[in-house]
Amino acid sequence: DGRFHPTAIKSIHYKRMTVDRAYAGQTAAFALKKVKKNQVRKGMAIVSAAVDPKATWEFDADIAILTHSTTIHLKYQAVIH
Repeated sequence: DGRFHPTAIKSIHYKRMTVDRAYAGQTAAFALKKVKKNQVRKGMAIVSAAVDPKATWEFDADIAILTHSTTIHLKYQAVIH
């Protein structure tokens, strides 16, 4: 539904070891309080409530494609990952 929900982290695991923290860009597993497994999907983010996060399905952007393996033509649509 695009809303963010408050939760607490019970524990953090990195390479199957319990750790005190995870850093930006690092892959880690979080045990979350009062969150069922079917409520979480790949790509979801854990952010501070102080950030006041907002979810979006689309956005406008100006991009520059420096190289591409095929020909770029009129009405070409780039896929951003």
